[in-house]
This record gives sequence, structure tokens and C-alpha cells, in this order.
Amino acid sequence: MPNPELISRLSDYIDEHWTGPRVLMMREVSKPDYLPEAPDDIVECSIAYSEKELSDILSRAGENFPARLARMIEASGLSDPEVYQRAGLDRKLFSKIRTSPNYTPRKKTILALALALHLNTDDTQDLLRSAGYTFSPASRSDIIVRFCLENEIFDLFEVNDLLDRFSESAL
Repeated sequence: MPNPELISRLSDYIDEHWTGPRVLMMREVSKPDYLPEAPDDIVECSIAYSEKELSDILSRAGENFPARLARMIEASGLSDPEVYQRAGLDRKLFSKIRTSPNYTPRKKTILALALALHLNTDDTQDLLRSAGYTFSPASRSDIIVRFCLENEIFDLFEVNDLLDRFSESAL
């Protein structure tokens, strides 16, 4: 078990650096008398999915990055050479990405692939997650790429120019 000092330092580091949503730790307390009782007729809420939608969601849940990328390439109607050329990737690297289930490309490579495939922000986030990444609100380059996706700026040279103008490294 990690020592308490290390846990405290880690907690301070997270508080200092993390810009994501905060989760409050709550301890059990007795309910003050001035709070009203909850009604007995609380209605449960749920999200309804059709059987096909649920099946699609569950089938993609365990999908690794190469499988998800292959599915997105197929949906785009583009050939592999069109994708890796648009993304500015070498054929050998692209082949490694497509065929090695345990290989995880760099985040910038995945973002270049998302631009090449003309993905929207949700699909890009989905592709990033399948490789263990996500968009970060603390990253100016991520914010710039999100802006480009939302504004349908998919040309790699144009995106790299925007990144350069804000002193961020190219994809």
C-alpha cells in the first residue's frame, strides 16, 4: 500500500494540474431536519436504445484501435493509400498501425488520421479513446485540432499552419 505522504503529494499534484471535472469525496452524514423527505413516487429515468443500437454499441465496446480504424476507413469509402497519404504517414507505419493489434500510435498520428478521414469531433474522440487517448482541455494543440474538426478544416497542411501560428508543433 502506498504511503500516506505519497498519496497526499499525488493528490496535491492532481489538484494543481488537472483541469477536468472534479469529483467530491463525500462522507456519510446525518440528514439535517430542515431538508424535506424524498417523495415516494420518484420516477426512474432511462435512455432507450433499440436492440440494434445496443448491439452496435456493445460490439464496439471492446474494439481495439486497429479494428476501430479499419471500420472507420471502410465507412469513409477511402482506400488505405488515400488515407495514409492524406494523413502524411509513411506506408510502412500505416501498415504497422493496421496490422499490429498491440501497437499504439502517437496521439498526433491518430489526429492526422482523423483529419484524413474527415471525422467529426465525436468520432475522433472515439478513435482516440480506443488507443487510450482523449482530447485535453489543457492542451492548446488539442483545442486547435478540435476547432479544425468542428469547422471542417481537414487539410493537414492548413491544420499544421494553424498549429504553427500558435507556436504548437505540427501533426
